[in-house]
Amino acid sequence: MSKRLITITALCLSALATWVAAPALSLTPYVPDPVEFSQPLPAMQPVGELSPGSALRAAAATLPTNSDVSADGPVSWISPPIAAPKPFDAVGVRHDRREIEYRTKRADEPWSNWVEAGNGDPVLTGHSTEVQVRTRGFKPSGSLFYVNVTGTDSPAHHLLSAARGAIHGAFVSVAATPLASAASTSGGTGTQTVTTPVPGSGSDSGSSNGPKKPAIVSRKGWDPNNKCKPRRKASLGKVKAGVVHHTVNTNTYKPSAEKGLVLAICKFHRDGNGWDDIGYNALSSRSGKIYEGRAGGLTKAVIGAHAQGFNNQTTSVSSIGDHRSVKIGSAELNAIEDYLAWKLITVHHLDPNSQTTLTSGGGSLNRWPKGAKVKVYRVTFHSKLGNTECPGPAGRHQVTAIRKATAKRG
Repeated sequence: MSKRLITITALCLSALATWVAAPALSLTPYVPDPVEFSQPLPAMQPVGELSPGSALRAAAATLPTNSDVSADGPVSWISPPIAAPKPFDAVGVRHDRREIEYRTKRADEPWSNWVEAGNGDPVLTGHSTEVQVRTRGFKPSGSLFYVNVTGTDSPAHHLLSAARGAIHGAFVSVAATPLASAASTSGGTGTQTVTTPVPGSGSDSGSSNGPKKPAIVSRKGWDPNNKCKPRRKASLGKVKAGVVHHTVNTNTYKPSAEKGLVLAICKFHRDGNGWDDIGYNALSSRSGKIYEGRAGGLTKAVIGAHAQGFNNQTTSVSSIGDHRSVKIGSAELNAIEDYLAWKLITVHHLDPNSQTTLTSGGGSLNRWPKGAKVKVYRVTFHSKLGNTECPGPAGRHQVTAIRKATAKRG
């Protein structure tokens, strides 16, 4: 091999190593780039025409374990099992905001329980390979929209994500050593100093009077590569109340998965539904973190896409979880109350324990006709305004306590 060829090969290998390693050389946790894809929804089968002993008929008869759907009637349409083009972490029927039930399957594992989702939200599944869809009272059509946020959509991407994750772990370990810390604090060139803002400080902390701004994971924190960039500048309304939601997904995710879940929701809302951005103004996690949602500034009355007909009069915080039968945990409750106290009392000068009147803008997902005057507490819940169970019976029963605890922080 000539010296020139050896040099070129070495340069190529060096460039490849740099390309692999560079995104992971940061104290910010490495987040794989999201991958989205779709496929047509296959022909839905009318349940009434299925053979009594068929597998589809049995699947249609299985009740969701986390939802009371008795008022919606029996399952009327069901799909066959659908093999996704690639492994996915979130899935939903594109552009259909009605309540649809899904179950998913990982390779060589049993089917999950059926889960109902609506309001344009996806089902957050983890690393899955198959999905099945069913409905009550209407026949869905269109396409399935998938999002993969774990870098597992292909063997090559899986290897790359694993390598970058390992490199990031090693980088953080080295950065945490006494020598690296000393270099950082003394102005050395080896490690960049990282500072943590004091809650309540900064230009967007709101008024100096009232509850302080809690620690919030910024959009840059959960989408470091700006892969869910808003389509256009946010519109502003007037915040008269805060609405509590849930996202409908597993309640057993690890803290390390939270940022990916927020990114998956954003990609589905933006690219699956065609919205400008993620629908929620803020999201909360079971570990007790608050995540910035729709762009535009948390000290502003940014109009989201969370409660049809009332978006221009409310702000929202959505629990990343399913609270139809499982209550919101104590760490998350505390985070929601801290956030709403700052957002409502300090930023918008509202008494969470008082009531206000909202004017309905109508819409098919709205519980109230257009023009209706709806009296609500300043801390309310989605199903008070929309035709939905959100945030589930268990979560909904906690909203009164959330409201009272939020008010006490003032």
